[in-house]
Amino acid sequence: MPGDCDDLLDAAERADIAALRRAVASGADLNACGRCGESFLGEAMARVMSGENRERRCEIVTALIDLGADPAALCDEGTSILIGPIFAQDADMLRLLLERGVDPNRGCGERWESVYDTADFDYWFEAWEQIPGPSLGDPTAEERADPNAYLRFLDREAVAKGRPRPVLLAILRQHGALTGAEIARRLGGSDAKPVEWCVDRWILHEQP
Repeated sequence: MPGDCDDLLDAAERADIAALRRAVASGADLNACGRCGESFLGEAMARVMSGENRERRCEIVTALIDLGADPAALCDEGTSILIGPIFAQDADMLRLLLERGVDPNRGCGERWESVYDTADFDYWFEAWEQIPGPSLGDPTAEERADPNAYLRFLDREAVAKGRPRPVLLAILRQHGALTGAEIARRLGGSDAKPVEWCVDRWILHEQP
């Protein structure tokens, strides 16, 4: 990464929005920067979310988007920028990105996993596997078949058993996020037909 890109990332991490504005006014292209396949906004967001200015993270990311940083840019492997706040359990950042137009169904969590499915697994692991306490109950067949009904089941279980509620999953569904099975059906497949993110779109994965 050229030195000026390092300077831009450092400015974002310092919450020096004035310096970022001066750089863009002088011709800096925020979207030309990125390290190891990550988008500039994705890397800047990760730094801010874990740095000294974490409380200003939404302000900084909003400023970067307003200055031209593309929130829809995917990493080289097709991973969505939404995965960062999902793994960080950062509802405010997730909501901000979705409200700024990030499509939760463009890009993946893993190559064979939708963003929603990644968030669903991460929620189960963080809220039910990592924390000692009562285990998750068994949903009905109807709840298993309907992602919205299953989400309501998760929320009831969390409230009843003192677990973190599936807030990020609810935010994603409110903004149209789909499970891999739903994406497969839209592509003409079935729930049992896995999907795969391929360059810039979902395809039905051809199993041997």
